[in-house]
Parts: sequence; structure tokens; C-alpha cells
Amino acid sequence: MRLLASICLLLLLGNSTVTRAQSGTFQLKGKIIDGNNKPVSFATVVIEETKNGVTADENGVFTLPLNARKGDRLNLLFSRIGMQTAKDSIIVGDLLNQLVVFRMYELNLSLKEIKVSPESGKSISNSAIVIDRDVIEQTPALSISDLLNLLPNQKFTPPSLQNVQNLNLRIAPTATNTGRSDYGLNNAFGIAIIMDGNLISNNANMQSRNPLRSATGLSGAVVTTGGSVGVGNTDSYSGDNTFGGIDLRQIPTENISKIEVISGVASAKYGEMTDGAVIIERQAGYSPLYIRTQLRDNASNYGFSKGFHLKNNLGALNIGANYTSSFMDNRDKLKAYKRLTTNLMWTKYFGKDEKVKNTFSLDYSKFLDGVKKDPDEELDKTARFDSWNFAVANRLLFNVNKNFMKSASLNMRLSYGEQVTSTEEYVNKPVTLYTLETSPGIHEGNFGPGQYTSLSMIEGKPINYTASLDFNTEFYTGNLKHRFTYGGNFNYSANKGRGQLFDPALPRAQANVNFNSKAGLSERYYDYSLIYPQKDGGVYLEDRFITYILGKPLSSSIGLRLDLQNKYKVLNPRSNFRYKLSGNFDLGLALGFSSKAPGLGQLYPGPVFFDIPLVIHFTGNESTSTYLLYTDRYDQEPKDIKPMKSFTTELNLSYHKNGYNFTLNAFYKNSTNGFGTETRYKFLHLPKYNVEEQAGTKPNLTPTGEYLNTQVSYYSLENNLASKNTGLELMMAFPKFDAIATTLNAALGITRSELTKEGLKSTSYTNDQPENLDYATVGVYENGRTINVQSRGRLSTNTHFPKLRLMIRFTGTFDLIDKNSTPGYSGVPIAYYTADGRYFEVKNFDPADPDMMHLLRTDNVKSSNSDQPAIYSNFHANISKDILKNITLSFNVYNFFNYRPRFRIEGSTDARIPNGRPTFGAELVWKIP
Repeated sequence: MRLLASICLLLLLGNSTVTRAQSGTFQLKGKIIDGNNKPVSFATVVIEETKNGVTADENGVFTLPLNARKGDRLNLLFSRIGMQTAKDSIIVGDLLNQLVVFRMYELNLSLKEIKVSPESGKSISNSAIVIDRDVIEQTPALSISDLLNLLPNQKFTPPSLQNVQNLNLRIAPTATNTGRSDYGLNNAFGIAIIMDGNLISNNANMQSRNPLRSATGLSGAVVTTGGSVGVGNTDSYSGDNTFGGIDLRQIPTENISKIEVISGVASAKYGEMTDGAVIIERQAGYSPLYIRTQLRDNASNYGFSKGFHLKNNLGALNIGANYTSSFMDNRDKLKAYKRLTTNLMWTKYFGKDEKVKNTFSLDYSKFLDGVKKDPDEELDKTARFDSWNFAVANRLLFNVNKNFMKSASLNMRLSYGEQVTSTEEYVNKPVTLYTLETSPGIHEGNFGPGQYTSLSMIEGKPINYTASLDFNTEFYTGNLKHRFTYGGNFNYSANKGRGQLFDPALPRAQANVNFNSKAGLSERYYDYSLIYPQKDGGVYLEDRFITYILGKPLSSSIGLRLDLQNKYKVLNPRSNFRYKLSGNFDLGLALGFSSKAPGLGQLYPGPVFFDIPLVIHFTGNESTSTYLLYTDRYDQEPKDIKPMKSFTTELNLSYHKNGYNFTLNAFYKNSTNGFGTETRYKFLHLPKYNVEEQAGTKPNLTPTGEYLNTQVSYYSLENNLASKNTGLELMMAFPKFDAIATTLNAALGITRSELTKEGLKSTSYTNDQPENLDYATVGVYENGRTINVQSRGRLSTNTHFPKLRLMIRFTGTFDLIDKNSTPGYSGVPIAYYTADGRYFEVKNFDPADPDMMHLLRTDNVKSSNSDQPAIYSNFHANISKDILKNITLSFNVYNFFNYRPRFRIEGSTDARIPNGRPTFGAELVWKIP
């Protein structure tokens, strides 16, 4: 299918006869006024099809060049912070000799119509969902994560900053106590976050333990606290988001004009993604001064933003800042999160016809996230996850408006940050055994005190640079108009931090050798600055055109990407088709491939060390004691890690008439090459020693000639995770019921995910017969699979009284299905390793064989189910009122019925509570013109 799509694209472009249509450069002269017929100064006017635009002057007057054929229809978008986004269309050539008046309205509760829910967007992607400024203003949010809760099949949660907020799209990952799973992390890692045309990358984030040490994979490699993090909360906490997507807590909502979420097949323009994209646009231009204060039961948020139009034709300057302080529980402030973000954007048009637009931006953010020591739990760990980040970006748009090219754009972004993850814990044991050696072999170790405070730190200094160059042109083949785009992108990621910092003499309790002569995983210093930078890039071309079938328009977008990711070439064709069945029904079809390169954390997890004691002779005096050990080391080869891949196909049906808007998406997404870990075993043949004590000095060690068969296990990073995801998404909007001034909106989603791990799995067993070399110590089995089904619904009523400047919104959310099942499989091994490392296939398993009988597993023979036993509902309310013309007060409550049902899964002692406790919040917005 990938080859077929590529051939179709080449035939379309190669066999077309390009004709130069009767086109020319026209000019539209317009003026923008508000509801009181006063000029709207410094608003932005953009042609939706080409993205070319200009800024109106202080009198609302603008001149917009139109390079098109006479009779073409062009759609115009008018935007300015504080004003409701307006849309209009023109026919080229009809209004050339007159001043055309366009109208915008101030965004407040006196408007007749205000959007309160996301809508399906008319973009290249059939699955695009748009959250514009109207919706943002009416939604209580501490970060964009709260806005993305409005998407179909997303869990509706109260605004909070107390946990890492990653986004998952079109997957039902397995629920875990930590909220992290390898499949969920891969999905979040494969979602591109694009702000102002620039990719925000998490590739250089390495704030994590080594995942090759953990039996639980990437999700278990995080740095965590232990025990309590507040009143009534005994779960551990981690602020790490390595191996996943961008932590959405870091992005506040100030100055955001629009968010477009693509869950399915995106434009070929976008690379470095397998599971969708979140495209964020911030307003650059004049705006009133906004002062915002949001107070919640566990958080306080303060922010301001202002856009200035500079004199002497120096353009526009936007500034903004946001500060948030929050606690998990105000009664016991052990867990805190604080965020400071500032931004500056300068926009200017150059040239007589304003053909060149340049936007320069600076962003600074600082995050303090941590858990203090509980005075009642002296052995609990404390942890801090602190960071700051600085980014500089520039967007250059050149409107050429020639027959061969319409526009060209160059986007660049450079970010630099410092991340510090630190933990502190008290260790109490008899004696510490440690070594400083990093090379494999037999070494003499050291003894240290057993009671101490262990300090460990991970210091990262991530550097990310992204650049993209895009060209847009238009041409005709006969009467068929093509909007053709092509270009490329480059991504650079590095980490110059000091890395993983440990004192081997004061190891963590989980990372040292036991005094009972057992092998242990240990840690060494790992310098991140020695890691090779990551360099990835790609090129693309895409053709958009409209043809007619049976007299009805078919909108088509056919694109092709070629990506180079970790030295692997990946070809990604993509296509979106939308056919107008009638004046009210649209039918869409899309299919496409995409890929995502591994990040530095997957490429360079660092070495793994095993310290295996050979002799531990301790007399209480270090001068007469000896610790002899063998150090084993494993290093991951970065060249072995391939990019993640996904194939998506989706069917879309939409209906729009008289205020009724229904959109149904059916999708299938097959994700492969996901990043996971695989258990590996190494069998060592180590010498035994005789210990001969000597008075006043260390004992004399002599080899006995005998050897000890020792088995160690480690975990290699592999492309071994896969998921098949199918589902439906339904969005519904109904016209206003004038009698009660109320509109109704609803969303429903269901996703079924089949999660598999490629290859075989193995289980280690205690060697009860150490002298029997034929005894099976490792059993090899077929890998199982997990099937998860999740379905959630949302129903909202919005009662709006424009004359009263009042809006009341009630939202009911429904957890319909939450099913997790593991089909049973045979517990018979298909192979095994003996005590000395020999590998044997099992063709006829004999449960009576004393060397293998213990390998028969009965714990996974039966299928297991973890089903939500009922449908659970939750209800929320939001009231907004314009107190004065320029002051708006909002009050919101989550779970206002305090409905918190509990249920237990059969065979588990843990209780699940689908609804969080009630939370309250109020927001005051003061707009100063």
C-alpha cells in the first residue's frame, strides 16, 4: 500500500500537463469595524488557502494582494486577541474598485453566539479538531492539558498540576498505579507538539534511571519518591517524563489563539510523529491588557498578557507572564509544584506591500516540582524535579505572489535548559560493599559504613534545535487547480549535562550488593556530555486539489515524506480525501504512514553494572578484611534502535444543517517498532577461592580450581512493542433551544487496543540443584497479549443570556467501559537454559522430568479480566458573568455531587475510585483596552 500510494502521487504529478491560467495579481482593499461601527485596529487578515496575510492599520484598513484567477473564491480569517475570530469569503475580481467592509465583534458574554466546545476543523486532515479562543476563554484551565480533556474519549479531570501530564490519542493503555505504561509512553512520545510552526522536542530529555536495569521497562525507570506525598495519599510520585511526550503542565493557555489536534492522518508537512499532532498557535499582534487570576482549592494562578503596536512602523510587541503555585493537599504541603513562564513576541511586516512577515519570540520557563520529607516517616525518600528552559524562535514568511511560487517560510527554534533530579534517602544496614571499577573483570572492592544518607542526582542540559523550510505554489492542469507544497525539516538534539551523579560509597538501597554474597545491580557516574548528538530530518511534497465526481466536489490531499531517523530511511505516504455527498453530508477517507525517531534516552541509556561477590571476608576491621568481586558490564548499541512506525486509516462522515453538526470518525491504527525492554541472561563461569587468614593483614586468597556457575539478568532495549487500535469518535452539536436559551453538545468515543510484545519472554528460577548442570534455570515461553477497551462520553448544556452577560454550563461525563483482559495461553515452555548457559528447545515437554517439571506455569493458563463493573457518571458546573464591561468572573466545580463510587477487581485488594474528590475554582479576568 505504501508503494501504491507513492506511485499514484508520482503519476499524478508526472503526467499532468501544466498550463498557465489567466491569473494575475489583484488587490483587496478592506476595512474592519466592530459591533459599534468603530475601526478594529491592527487585526490580522489571512487567506485560509495560502496562509498569506497582512495586518490592518490603526484605522482598521488593509490592502491584501490576491494572486489568483478572476472568479476564484478565497476564504478570509480575521483575528485579534480580545475579538471573536471572524470568517468571510470573497470572489476574486468582484470587489476590486471599492472598499469592502468586514465586521468583528468583541469577545465577551454579550455576543449572541459563543463557542464552548471543540469543533471539527476544515483542514488538510479529516480528523482535525479545533479549540479556538472562544472555547479557551470559557474553559477553566491551568495548562493546555485541561483543554485537551475536551477531546472525545479523554478522561475528564479537574484542573491540576500535581502529576506529569502526557497526552494519549487513540489508544487504550493498561491502567497502572503510577499512571505510566510502556505503551502509553510510546503513544505520548509519538505525538508531535508544534508551537508557532516549530516542533517542541522531548528527544534530549534524559532525566531517568537506566531503563536497562528495570524489569518493568521504560515505565519503571523513573525516579520516584517512596511512601506518602500528602494526607491520605500513600502513592509514590515521579516528575519524570523521559521516554514520553512533552509534559503539558509546562504550557499555560495565555496568548494561545487556537489549538488544532490531529488524531489521524496529518499533512505530509509534519514529521517526527506516529500518533498525532497538537498544533498550537499564539497570537502575535495588538491586544488589550489581560490580567487573570485563578484561585482553586489547591492552586493559585496569576498571569497577564498585552500586545502593543509600536510607533514608527516598528511592528507589534506581545509580552506575557504566568505564575502558578499548587499543592497536592493544602492540609499537608509535602507535594508542591510551582511554574513561572514568560514570553515575548515581536512581529513586523516589511516592504511596501507587506510581503515579508517576521515573528521573533523569546520564552523562558522555570519549574519547581518536589516532595518534602514526611516528618512522621523518617525513612521516606524526598525527591525534587527542578528545571528551567530558554527558547528563541523566528518565523519568516515571504509572500512572493508569483506564478511559480506563492510563498516561502523559514521556521527556526533553539532551546536550552537545565534539569536537576535529586533524591535523598536514609540507608540502614550493617556494612556497605562497593567498588569504583567500571571495566569488566575481577577487582578488589571496598567496605564502607552501613548507616548514611544517600544522595543521588541527575543533571541534564538538553539542547534542541529545529528548522523547517516550506514552499507553496499554485498551478493548473487544465481547469484543475493544484495547491502544491514542498520543503524539509531538520532536528538536532544533544544533552551537555553532567549526567547521573552517584557516590559509589553511599549507594541507594536499591542499587548495591547484598552482604549475603548475592550479585547486585550497582550504579556508576554517567557523563551525558560524551553522548553523540542526534540528527534527524526529512523532506516532503504534497498536492491539494479539488475535482468533481458526479457533479460533486472531491477535495484531495496526496503527500509523500522521506525521513532519515537514526540512520534509517523511512518513506511515509499520506492522503486525505473528502467528498461532498450532498449539501449537508461529507464523506472522508484517509490513510497514511508515519514514523518517530528514538530519543537520546532510548539511544544512550548508559551502561549496566553487576557486582558479583567472590569473597566477602569481613572481620570488623577493614585492614584485615577482603572483598573480592567480579564486575560485569553491558552497553546498549544505539545503532540497533529503529524508528517507531504506524499506519492509520480512517473513515469520516459529517453532517451540517441548521445548527446541527455531527461528525463521526472510525479509525484503525497499527503501531509497530515500539520501544520496550527484553530480558537477557548471561551465564558466567567464575573461580572459587580459599581464604587463608593472616595476622594483622588481609587474608591470602588462592584459587581452588573449582568454578561457580552464576547467572545474571539484564534488559536490552528493543523495538518489540506493537498495538492495534480500532475505534469510533462521535461529536454532536445541536442548535439553540431559544425558549430556554440553551445549546446541547455531546461527545462519545470507544477504543479497543490489542497490545502485544514481539518475541519470547523468559522467567528465571532459583537453582535448587547447583551441582546439576542439566537443571533448567530459565524457562522460555510465548509472549501473551493484552486487550483493553475504553469508552467515555460527555454531555454538556450551555445556557447563555447575552443581555445578562451570563453563561451557565453543566457537564456530565460518563465512564462507559473500562475493560482490561489477558487471554490465557499455555504455560508449557518452548525452550530453556541450563545452569551453565546451554540452550535447549522443548519439543515434547515432560512434566515428570525432574530437571524441567518446575518450568510448567499455571499462573497464566487462565485468562484474566479486569472490568469496570458498571457505568460511572460525574457532573460538573461552570458559571461565567461579565460583572462590568471589561471584568469577567467565573466559578467552576468538579464533581459537585461528591459522587465517588468504589469497586474492586476480582483477585485484587486495591480499590478503584473512578471519580476524584470535589474541587472548586474561581477565575477573574480584567481586560484593560
